[in-house]
Amino acid sequence: MSDNDEQSEPAKETTLAKWRPVVITAVVLILFFGLIAIVSGPARGMRSDIARQRDLIEAQLSIAKTQLEIAKDQQRVSHETLEIARQQLALAEQMRGKTDESLALQRQLLAIAQQTLATAEAINRKTPNVPGVLTPGKQ
Repeated sequence: MSDNDEQSEPAKETTLAKWRPVVITAVVLILFFGLIAIVSGPARGMRSDIARQRDLIEAQLSIAKTQLEIAKDQQRVSHETLEIARQQLALAEQMRGKTDESLALQRQLLAIAQQTLATAEAINRKTPNVPGVLTPGKQ
């Protein structure tokens, strides 16, 4: 080796020493930005998944609100139907009362008719047969 080669060795080392921090910084920055890219890539996907889930939840909430309104309407109709049924029951109970009264009157009339028949039969038994007058059951 010549003296020129020996002098170029330290010059090379000096040049490498000058560039070493730049190279290390570049490698660190590349690794740093690579790590950010690795982490933020899936994070973007997660954000879009979260946004889709939020949209789905909003749609479900809208459906649930609609179902609640329908259920409230059904409950209102059920209450109205119940009120009508109660009114019909009250009318039916009134009609039953009237029917019971009518039945009692008919039973009284039947009893009076039976008493009248019994009285007429008793009178017929006590009266002699008059020729030319028809008696019940005989002609």
